[in-house]
Amino acid sequence: MYPRVAEGLAPFSDDEVLAAIREVKDGRADERPAKQVELQALLTAPEGLGDDVPVDPDFHARRLPDRAWRHSVRSDGIEAVIQLHRLREVLVSVGFTRFEAVTPDIQGEYETDVERAEIALDPAWFPAVENRGEGLFVQLRATAVMIWLARPAVKQRFDSLAMGYLHWAKERKSLRLFPGGPYVLLHTLSHLLIQSRACAAATLPARSASGSTRTQRPSNLASSFTQEAPTRRGPSAVSCSRRGTSRIISRRR
Repeated sequence: MYPRVAEGLAPFSDDEVLAAIREVKDGRADERPAKQVELQALLTAPEGLGDDVPVDPDFHARRLPDRAWRHSVRSDGIEAVIQLHRLREVLVSVGFTRFEAVTPDIQGEYETDVERAEIALDPAWFPAVENRGEGLFVQLRATAVMIWLARPAVKQRFDSLAMGYLHWAKERKSLRLFPGGPYVLLHTLSHLLIQSRACAAATLPARSASGSTRTQRPSNLASSFTQEAPTRRGPSAVSCSRRGTSRIISRRR
């Protein structure tokens, strides 16, 4: 078996692999939302530490062993930490709306009832942006999230957020439901982790081309932390910072 194929199939049993092959042969497509597919790819990453030799240049992730990060009771609410050595994201423009942009929901799916103008009558290619970077994926324990949600102060705050969201949805005639407490928690925690990483990097000395050592200022880090990893909006997962580069590409149909 090819090493790349063996690496990708390692987390799955023989029965799971054969079942997937049968589904493809039968023409049954995977109807799961995009975010659930991405979440599974992350959570099935094999364990590894210091493994920065990617088998796949577009996606290379390793689950860090507990000894590498579980050092105090502060980590009791964390289930796993996954290090992404390589990550590729492609965003393709297939059309446009006139008044307000169409945004994906918490599952990464777009509304199907919104009228969209196609980018061309018969497009042969689509403009796209390719993002490449690296980052961390932190999986929280579902029990810890539920305990936090049960706090009276948290309930009161989410009731207020839900009421404000209903007013917003009514004004815009949106049918989307309030994403809920777990989503707010994970999204907020993601931004806090990004800011923490940026502040920590600002205190590290950086060596210039001439060999002298200087300390980076936070204002100089904007280009290094301008991209946030795709948020895994599951009930027990959260993603944090990624630094990377972008380039314009064209994607043919």
